Amino acid sequence: MELIDLYNSNGEKTGRQILRGTPVSPDEFFLVVHLCVFDSSGRMLIQRRSPEKPRWGGIWDLSAGGFVLAGESSIEAVSREASEELGLSVCGSPRFCLRARFSQVLDDFYCLYEDIDLNSLTLQKEEVSEVRWASREEVLSLLDQEQFISYERSILETLFVPPAS
Repeated sequence: MELIDLYNSNGEKTGRQILRGTPVSPDEFFLVVHLCVFDSSGRMLIQRRSPEKPRWGGIWDLSAGGFVLAGESSIEAVSREASEELGLSVCGSPRFCLRARFSQVLDDFYCLYEDIDLNSLTLQKEEVSEVRWASREEVLSLLDQEQFISYERSILETLFVPPAS
């Protein structure tokens, strides 16, 4: 079981840690990170979650993501998740894009702009069954068809806005 830190609504650590999956009080939150990799054409690298996953198995998702473990920073977690799920070394180069709050979860979204050869990735089969590049329209269509994790549409649209030069 994984140990995770708890946070208050401002994203500050409370000093309390729990085993992942343990219920939290209404004023406590846990932190999750997401990496969105974009190529030079503006397409996002998306992953299909392994069909064996108990939650959203077989559904398309952002490039990589997961829980921030106890003692980890948000950027350390996104780097670890990219390495574990995709075999991708991000070396601290992702750009923080936004933080969203859902129920008891604080979600940090990072964007990485890099042309990656999909054949160079090593997928963690327990987590990821396949990857591909998808345009904004394709991702939103998958969302409408309930074939993409149910992120708020406005968040996905925001993520597809190119970075300021």
